[in-house]
Amino acid sequence: MASLLFSYAGLRTVAALALAVGNARRGVSGHRLGLQAASDVVLALGVASYADLNLAQHLSGWLTLMMAFAIVWEAYAASLAFQEQGEVPGDPVSLPAIARGWFWIWETAAVVPPLFMGIIAADEATAGGAYLFPDDRLDALVAAAAGLGVFIWLARHAPTATRDVQALRALGVLLLLVAVWVLL
Repeated sequence: MASLLFSYAGLRTVAALALAVGNARRGVSGHRLGLQAASDVVLALGVASYADLNLAQHLSGWLTLMMAFAIVWEAYAASLAFQEQGEVPGDPVSLPAIARGWFWIWETAAVVPPLFMGIIAADEATAGGAYLFPDDRLDALVAAAAGLGVFIWLARHAPTATRDVQALRALGVLLLLVAVWVLL
């Protein structure tokens, strides 16, 4: 079973590399390509960790953090891809309509399974609900960094919807409170 999972991870990585080359030729920005490449590496690592739980145990909380990054990035990238695919009026077989079908096939076959495998492996690595790391101070540092990251993002991007701003501020405060709680 493990060899089958490693083969899947390898084939998925080759396909992701082909997509990255195509995106680079289309002029997708470098930072977006870099973040997608990082997510693809994390997803391959998630499958490998699922196949070999010793690897998951070795990665410990880092696997959880990497999987959280992959979830956030893949959700964001999917929303961007969906927004960029516009329909051509009066053309039922437009290129965007065809691409949308392939996009969902890719998401279903090559993104969702590695996410689930990585999440299961991360859960096993942290003993099913324990803190991320053996040292609580590192857990607190991660929560505080995430909370500050939310505030920095808000300062730079300032969403227009008041509800979104309030929700993100609440998330930032919650993460900072988690950091304090973990230290107590």
